[in-house]
Amino acid sequence: MSAYERRPSMVEILAGGAAGASGVSAKALRDLAWRQKYAGAEEYVLALDDREGAAPLRLAQTKRGELEGLGTGGTVWPAAHVLARFLAKEKRGYPPGWSALEIGCGTAAAGLAAAALGARRVALTDLGGPVLEVARRNLDANKASVARSAVEVHALDWAAPRDSAAFSMLRPTEEHFDVVLASECVLPKLYPLEPLVACLGAVIGPETVAYVAVELRTWHAFDPKARFFELCRDAGLGCETVPRDALDPDFVADDLEIWQVARSRKSPSPPPFVVERWGAGSAKVRARGVALELAEGDGVGAVAWPSAVAFCRAVLDGAFWPRLGRGARVLELGAGTGLASCFLAKVRGCAVVATDLDRHVERLRGNLEKNGALSDVPSPGSAVVRAVDWAAPLPAELLALGPFDAVVLADCAYDSRAVEPLAKTVAALWYAAHPPAALLVANEHRTALDAFLRALGKFEWAPLLTPCIDAASDLERLDCLGPDRQPPPIALFQSAPPPGDDESTETG
Repeated sequence: MSAYERRPSMVEILAGGAAGASGVSAKALRDLAWRQKYAGAEEYVLALDDREGAAPLRLAQTKRGELEGLGTGGTVWPAAHVLARFLAKEKRGYPPGWSALEIGCGTAAAGLAAAALGARRVALTDLGGPVLEVARRNLDANKASVARSAVEVHALDWAAPRDSAAFSMLRPTEEHFDVVLASECVLPKLYPLEPLVACLGAVIGPETVAYVAVELRTWHAFDPKARFFELCRDAGLGCETVPRDALDPDFVADDLEIWQVARSRKSPSPPPFVVERWGAGSAKVRARGVALELAEGDGVGAVAWPSAVAFCRAVLDGAFWPRLGRGARVLELGAGTGLASCFLAKVRGCAVVATDLDRHVERLRGNLEKNGALSDVPSPGSAVVRAVDWAAPLPAELLALGPFDAVVLADCAYDSRAVEPLAKTVAALWYAAHPPAALLVANEHRTALDAFLRALGKFEWAPLLTPCIDAASDLERLDCLGPDRQPPPIALFQSAPPPGDDESTETG
């Protein structure tokens, strides 16, 4: 074969250059050699043991990930290689029978490495769809290497990680995996950091250690590492960079790091209100440690809205003058999925009357029942459900359930055509023999909100609403979503307290 018939590959050139170079030049060439060896190849050969005869992992990959619906998950990235070799070096430090969870697994390089290195139970997880098929294919191709382990592939959504069937792999006495793995999940241009850290916070237990392998990239006016560490700190997670001398010296590079994440021994108190899941047919929040889950449906009145989130946080922050403590009697109009009503009943101990149109009552009742808040009669810590149509006269039965300490409207001013009936309903409540003490409003800034305020002002006996100017900002924050998916600001209004009656409903 002549020199013209066979040209050396770039990897061979780099390897040859490394052999003849010294110092910094040799190191740079070595780094490029192993990083580029399988670039564009259909199979990535990942050796965990360099001894002769040791079987490597053989991982299918594709350079057409974006076209095949795999995104970045169809490639074995250098960070995954570094993580696998780190696990090989550290394997003696794990407890007998250790378990591992890989999130955002893609080709499953790290998770399969953990299984090959002795983890007894390994869950390979990603969001779902075609990328899970890549993980299954690689699992099947490496059955011999992981034969001593129970390895399963499961869908896992970072917005609701504990809902994944992966956790069924744990023993009845266990709640968490011993080790959590993630590689090349820190890509701020593609994936917001907030959901990733929220996911880690949900899956890391008191004794769990997580390893996040990353390729450091330069972003204009943004430091992903600093932001990731900050988010971890806020979530009660300790985060540190694995020392370079703990990595495999043959597979290191200046732009590749592994971050070790664990539960802080002195974790700060959890935030009083956290949105753990939002959208896609359901919502889940946690308030003062109480989890509330809500089923959604189609239509404006059948989904949870950020105004209810802002209202709940405003109550916890004391933004409203009636504190709405235990035993406070509260009427919610347009309750929808019942987020505010569930919160008031289960977290604040209020006696709630939740109302909406007849077509929404079944879902509202179901959500209250699922969260242990449904009752037949108003009582502290529970809620009753009644059908109320703003276009019809107020039912006498509803007025008989009063007088109310507060009436709540969470995103009720959404359609300009409905604000007149809404204003008349509120005015009718205040025209009753025993009017409510307070009107509390949380609403997205819309023309319908302005129209409602004008319509209510036509009734001279109706309560005068003023903005809650001292309320904290960002009350509508949806913690499980990235910064580009946050809702617009929510306006808060309340009526003035009766003379000498400030905070009269603070009972618990």
